[in-house]
Amino acid sequence: MNYYRGPGYERERPRTESHNQLLQAQQILDEARQEAEQARQYRDEARRLMSQALWCDPGKHAYSAKDPDAQQFERRYRDTATGEPMRDVINVCGEHLSEPFRAGSMTPEQKIKSLENSPGPREE
Repeated sequence: MNYYRGPGYERERPRTESHNQLLQAQQILDEARQEAEQARQYRDEARRLMSQALWCDPGKHAYSAKDPDAQQFERRYRDTATGEPMRDVINVCGEHLSEPFRAGSMTPEQKIKSLENSPGPREE
């Protein structure tokens, strides 16, 4: 269809009720998008600030995954009852690592043996 595009065409046409509703809906949508973006930013900031908690096996307590001295060890063995290969992961916080651990003077096998024989939480 061809509509009139002569003189006066560029002037603003009177708005209808449906046109006003459309403008309001667009404004609400824009505001919702801004709030959703702000919520995403808050979520990302919270994730950045929060750390995961890990369990210190020899110390029997939780510690931050951000602990720079913490180490994780893997022990592989066979189940005595079934003969199935098994895998165990041992997490140790920096506080419960001894100096020989940190210096690297122990082999992985020695470290695991030491962890298996370590006492539980210290009594104060």
